[in-house]
Amino acid sequence: ALLSRLGVQAESPSAPLLARLQHAWTLTQPFHNLDLLAGYGAGDPPLDRRGGWLRCVEGLGGPCHVQASSFLALLGALGFDAHFAAATITHPLDHLVVAAHVGGSSWLCDVGNGHPYTSPFPFDRPVEHRHLGWQVRTTVDRGRLELQQRTPGAESWRRVWVATADPRRWEDFEDAIGRHHSEVGFGPFLTGLRAVRVLADTAWTLRDDVFTEHGAAGHASRVLDGGHEDVLRNAMGLERLPVRRAVEVWRHNRRAQP
Repeated sequence: ALLSRLGVQAESPSAPLLARLQHAWTLTQPFHNLDLLAGYGAGDPPLDRRGGWLRCVEGLGGPCHVQASSFLALLGALGFDAHFAAATITHPLDHLVVAAHVGGSSWLCDVGNGHPYTSPFPFDRPVEHRHLGWQVRTTVDRGRLELQQRTPGAESWRRVWVATADPRRWEDFEDAIGRHHSEVGFGPFLTGLRAVRVLADTAWTLRDDVFTEHGAAGHASRVLDGGHEDVLRNAMGLERLPVRRAVEVWRHNRRAQP
């Protein structure tokens, strides 16, 4: 069902297949924090791996733990040698990624970071990718992979994360996942509204009140004075998720911040 969603045929593991899978995943699965916000308001626990898988089968995506765990499950079902790996954005183990080993090389797949990382990052050489005005580049130093990014309209690069290919277990991330879902201030997802949908020739991002459309010719932003729910349901295609509850909790949490 997930391969059908991605439009990719099953075949023996290879670097080209890994690249096709990540490209299709990026253009199929939206990034958002709606489940975090709605769950925080209702006191619900984070989605577990099965719940995250079902979200991705429906093409509804989510944050990093939902997308990385589902992408890893897909790779495992296809016979890839792959495992969880850890990237550090702000706190240790606060971002889940996937390391895959194929054809004598190791690759890092970041499918749940809300940016158009349309290709895996190799661990043996630096690369630079571009998509709709986003620019990303990596540096490799003694087994550590650092990702830098320049978003459309930005003048300077910023570091996104540092990662290694060391094998990690799901349990290694449970504390960080729980804190993302319950601790206001641990990451941006309980006080910020985030949603990203990336396609081949356009992308939409919602960051709090700023809605931006990206295309090959550039990008245009507008500040929303209401209408957040309509953007999430229509432009983002997330009408099957608890949009209203998520927006209500986001507004409440934002007002409560000093």
